[in-house]
Amino acid sequence: MKKSLLFAFVSSLLVLATSCTNLDVDVKSKYTDYPTESEVALEAKMADVYYAFRKQLGENYNRVQSFSSDEVAGISFGGDYYDNGENVNPTLHNFNPEDKPLNYWADLASGITKCNQVIEDLGGDNAKPEVTAPARVMRAFYHFILMDSFGDVPILDRLPDDNKAVCREPRRKVAEFIETELKDCLPLLTKQVNVGTYGKPTYWMAEALLVKLYINWAVYTADDVADYDAATSPNEKLDECVRLCDDIMQNGPFDLSDSYRKKFLYDNGAHIKDFIYAMPYDKVSAQGMKYGRWRTFRKVDNGETIGYLGGKMNLSCAGIFALNEEYSNLFTLPGDDRNEIILGATTDGKVFIHD
Repeated sequence: MKKSLLFAFVSSLLVLATSCTNLDVDVKSKYTDYPTESEVALEAKMADVYYAFRKQLGENYNRVQSFSSDEVAGISFGGDYYDNGENVNPTLHNFNPEDKPLNYWADLASGITKCNQVIEDLGGDNAKPEVTAPARVMRAFYHFILMDSFGDVPILDRLPDDNKAVCREPRRKVAEFIETELKDCLPLLTKQVNVGTYGKPTYWMAEALLVKLYINWAVYTADDVADYDAATSPNEKLDECVRLCDDIMQNGPFDLSDSYRKKFLYDNGAHIKDFIYAMPYDKVSAQGMKYGRWRTFRKVDNGETIGYLGGKMNLSCAGIFALNEEYSNLFTLPGDDRNEIILGATTDGKVFIHD
């Protein structure tokens, strides 16, 4: 028995000796750099960069932007969804840092970090410019949302060093940083608008973002926004703003032929030729589109949980949006398709389900 074990052990050593004689063989399956030539690999790398703002865009950011505008007021019907005034405060321009709708800052900061990480992984300053351009544009977009909302914010153009303080920069400097990034990336971006580019930064998206930046350039670069006067404050970027708008309308592959409501129905997507930049959502893998939750009157159909389109509602509708009268009066032009998006009521107070 011992001899058998000994022979087996010696045989094993012989096998190892003959099969592992050279351990210096090059490994052919490893990458020292990220495979930027592979579209599939780049798509996987960029996914978090493109969609970092999806959740907040569909909920909290939209709430704050709407409530602080002339379109709607934040209302608590019967005391429901008052939530410490978090929806009422933006309507009154009484912003409270503790209000939940303002917490989109964290997702945008995270999105910027993801952009910087991807740029570094793709080679950083030594990467091919056309490879990192989409991530740089998304980084500029996230900076724009922060700058537009909060004024002075940090400029994060790379991953910060450990234990290094990140300081806010004047709004003017942030606006100039965004402008530089977009102008540098424009010639590197695709002009194709199709299923493959849907929800991603294109040449036209960068131009449209420059338009948004330029049309309020005098506000963003004012030493003190309290001193800004729309009637007297000069806008040095206005001519360029007009030129970009002309380029988009005359040379962009866009089409306004679809009816207004059709553009926003449940089956919209890349086939709608009006959208310059869209955020894709679906019910399974890309959730977060909650526009309807806030805008659907929660006491619909005498309190029954039936949606305006028929069928049962799975979750409660908050119903905290109320159109301001001046805004709702815009939707009264005879034959205008947009009239159908405003749900009216009869004189006896009944609200009907859409056919």
